[in-house]
Amino acid sequence: MVGRGLSPDTVTLVILLDAICKGGMTEETHKIFEATIEYGMKLSTITCSMLVSEYCLQGRMDKAKVVLNLMVIM
Repeated sequence: MVGRGLSPDTVTLVILLDAICKGGMTEETHKIFEATIEYGMKLSTITCSMLVSEYCLQGRMDKAKVVLNLMVIM
């Protein structure tokens, strides 16, 4: 998408994360999160909840805490 000059928005991010989480693509989850921060996109409550849930399912509590801390700052 970015390669075609299009910028993803929050809706795009939620749809991607939903599909990735349901597909069990754990590495992709982290890549999407990093891209979100890199592109300066605001994380919605829905997005953060999905990320926290996925990280907890993966046993990655350190990553879940990072997202929770970002929610407090927002």
